[in-house]
Amino acid sequence: MGKGKKLLFSGIMVLFVYLVSELIAYAGYGLSAGELFSWTQFDEIRQKIIRDYESQKSHYDPQPQDGTVAKRGRKEVIHPYLGYVIDSQNEECSDYGFCDWRVVGAKHSPVTPPSADKFVVGIFGGSFAGGVSAANTEGYLDQELRKIPQLLGKEIVIHTVALGGYKQPQQLMALNYFLMLGAHFDLVINIDGFNEVALPPFENLSMQVFPSYPRRWFGRVRKIDDIEGRALFGEIAYHQKQQSKWAQKFSNSSLRYSVIANLIWLYQNSRYVRWISTAQDRYASFQAAGKIKARYVSHGPRFEYSSAEEVYGHLARVWSRSSLQMAAVSRGLGIEYLHFLQPNQYVKGSKPMGPEEYEAAIIEGHPYREGVEQGYPFLIKEGEWLRERGVNFHDLTMMFADNEEVLYRDKCCHVNTRGYDLVVQRILQEIRKLYPPLQ
Repeated sequence: MGKGKKLLFSGIMVLFVYLVSELIAYAGYGLSAGELFSWTQFDEIRQKIIRDYESQKSHYDPQPQDGTVAKRGRKEVIHPYLGYVIDSQNEECSDYGFCDWRVVGAKHSPVTPPSADKFVVGIFGGSFAGGVSAANTEGYLDQELRKIPQLLGKEIVIHTVALGGYKQPQQLMALNYFLMLGAHFDLVINIDGFNEVALPPFENLSMQVFPSYPRRWFGRVRKIDDIEGRALFGEIAYHQKQQSKWAQKFSNSSLRYSVIANLIWLYQNSRYVRWISTAQDRYASFQAAGKIKARYVSHGPRFEYSSAEEVYGHLARVWSRSSLQMAAVSRGLGIEYLHFLQPNQYVKGSKPMGPEEYEAAIIEGHPYREGVEQGYPFLIKEGEWLRERGVNFHDLTMMFADNEEVLYRDKCCHVNTRGYDLVVQRILQEIRKLYPPLQ
């Protein structure tokens, strides 16, 4: 037999042995599991592991996971008054830790002195507010403001005082902080609501942290004096990350078509499950011993509640009181104040969606969905309370109720450029009422 025929014969034998092994593995799985092997089922399990890790990653990752205009080099750092800001070493972030494309060359933003030649706007809130300010069609808001008769010939200065995850009272604190430093605003626009009810139950209360503390406060400060707890927390995070990477490795390769490879994946995944469970049990024992709860820096005041209604009622009242104070401070200094409750896709009946947008925007088990569904009714009610007290408040939750365009771009809360343009248009309607046409 020639060399070529030997290689061919060897190849055929290797293929034969592989196919026989695959059949044996297929049959063996069926006998041991009591059901036929399913490639689809294995892939669905892996996809769920990947999704669950992504949704939980905010507990471990100090970077925003909520759609913030995240750019390379942006790192959150603790701030003594505001909770956290962005490290100012990024070129699109000012010395005070707030970022957008307007900041380049203006590192003192938002602390600018008053000037008769300028009209200064401060936009406060979380990542959605940041998008309204900086992710609409570039220059759109600025250009439309210049068309208002009273502002003709003035330089329009817009400061984005908004960061991913900001929630009241951070907006209130930021306004007071920058006014104290000498910042001047002619108009303050506050766009919020989602973070206030969606983030605390999932990110703070789940870790026994006071709900009005900044998001993921436990993760930001636990390293200060909680070395043992940090190590246990990190062990859980490490194993979950490795489990997700292991799932991704098989889901993104031809290995997913092999029964043998899938069984190898299943074996290793069961080890990750065991390691994670063991680490979680140790962490739970650590918590039960009171070692974490004793650290006030990580948890703050005790917050006791007996129902979800108590939680969301508290969150909504903190939100409305903070806005009332922002309005009072602004009014006392001759600053116009506008407050908007941001729209969200999980508010029932708020947006008709086709398959494309639904796929991009909706997920049944999203960790923030419950906060919206249960918390927004409280916000809407508190919005009425604000209007009764003279606050220029506007509820935008239903502004997309008749709009079938594709607007939402992620499963959290953010819209595309067209969506932000529509929000800007709605805000401009209220701004123009403050500056009616000259007679």
